[in-house]
Amino acid sequence: MKKAKIIFIFLSLILIALPAQASLLSGDKYHEIFTENINLVKEQGGDSNYVDRSVEETVGIIIRAAMTFLGAIFITLMIIAGINWMRAEGNEEMITKSKKTITNLMIGLVLAIAAYTLSYTISNILINTLRK
Repeated sequence: MKKAKIIFIFLSLILIALPAQASLLSGDKYHEIFTENINLVKEQGGDSNYVDRSVEETVGIIIRAAMTFLGAIFITLMIIAGINWMRAEGNEEMITKSKKTITNLMIGLVLAIAAYTLSYTISNILINTLRK
């Protein structure tokens, strides 16, 4: 049963994270940056498979990917905790364990959002300071 849960979690994370990440990377801003870089490289006679990104863009993509992955983990574990609560059939131990899992998931979600907000704010302050 544990192997089935692990396989379910792993497949859920893959199935949830990949389309979300693809939608993040296919935004208009990234499409414009990508086509501009391709055109610049072609004009200079270089290989069009190489795309030069700034540090800010690279870090932003990594942070978005990490947040997408954390969101997928949160949703998957929340669904599993809810299913376990429904399957408890009045067993107080299982209900308590499910409630504790849901509480811990909510605390983790708040911490992840706070960390993202803090990193976003600090990076904006640094970028604005360096550009002046």
